[in-house]
Amino acid sequence: KFYDPETPEGIADYQHMHTLEFNLYPRDEHNVTHICFDKDFVIHGEKWRCDTVKSVGRKDHRALTLENVQEFIDTANANGFIVSLNHPRHSFYTPAFFGKLRGLFAVELFNQGTYYLADDYNPQTYDDMIRMGHRIGAIGADDNHRALIDGDEEDIRPWAHTIVIADSLSHDDVFRALEKKDFYATQGPRFEEIYAEGGVAHLAFEKVKYVIMHTNFRHYRMFSAPNGEFLTEAKFPLPLEEKEFFRFEIIDSYGRRAVTRAYFPDEC
Repeated sequence: KFYDPETPEGIADYQHMHTLEFNLYPRDEHNVTHICFDKDFVIHGEKWRCDTVKSVGRKDHRALTLENVQEFIDTANANGFIVSLNHPRHSFYTPAFFGKLRGLFAVELFNQGTYYLADDYNPQTYDDMIRMGHRIGAIGADDNHRALIDGDEEDIRPWAHTIVIADSLSHDDVFRALEKKDFYATQGPRFEEIYAEGGVAHLAFEKVKYVIMHTNFRHYRMFSAPNGEFLTEAKFPLPLEEKEFFRFEIIDSYGRRAVTRAYFPDEC
């Protein structure tokens, strides 16, 4: 459904409608192809360029169905893009819907623009998709919506961003790291090292209050720092059952999180 963001009626419609947003990352840095582009649904930005953009895939008006969304992802993958899903909770769809999609490389665990406005923190959606067979990364973004909360001015680091572990900042190296899912989502805290040795995960990080190992069962493990103290490292015995997965989370004294993707026993 089209809505007009310049009218009260359009804004009211938007508050209740289902939406989906994706990010597309090109393997070739010069690839500016639009996927399944429909100029009638461009509601802001450079509308004057609509008649000249290069595009591939269906351009007709179509319903927001699972089949059409999957066609969009498949077309993007076939034309040199990897695709991430943005702010799932903001979309009003459930993990049952997202879990049927194939070809995603990552899900936005938190988006600062909707984290405070709509509680858009998505660990359950992420874990449910992992349980449904996806091996996807977790990303964070501020979406250019820096939060205005008490104490924010004391820390100039951006909220909700993605740390990419790449050999350099070249396009090719960063893209390879994204494909390998060598990145994690954070609202500020930083992991410094994560590695496995002898069935044990070794973690080092900036000063935090909590470190947690989540799994797909209830026996997660955690460490917390006493009042006035902080943690900078932790060790966890790895769950290595065939259908297990595990991921790590650290939380600082502001309540900000950093979250890794899910890891699997065959990676250890």
